[in-house]
Amino acid sequence: MAYTVEIRPAFRRELKKLPQSIQTEVIEMLEMLQDNPFPGGFRKVEGNRGILYRIRIAKYYRLIYAVDEEQLIILAVRVGPRKDVYRQIHKIQL
Repeated sequence: MAYTVEIRPAFRRELKKLPQSIQTEVIEMLEMLQDNPFPGGFRKVEGNRGILYRIRIAKYYRLIYAVDEEQLIILAVRVGPRKDVYRQIHKIQL
């Protein structure tokens, strides 16, 4: 079963600010998540009732996403440097 990836406008803006090599890795990771939304290395983001997940991109970047298993949708929520990506994550409305 393949999942559909939906990208939030804020995610798209954050992605454009990243170096080209990181952008490529993020896109490749989103394509891989379509086949397996819970690959090795994914983690639940603390404090969000298990709704959000994160995966490491390169050494210092994180991809934050949500999974709707009923509708087979992966929602790309945030991407960026580790130190910035978790800020205000508790305010995200899904």
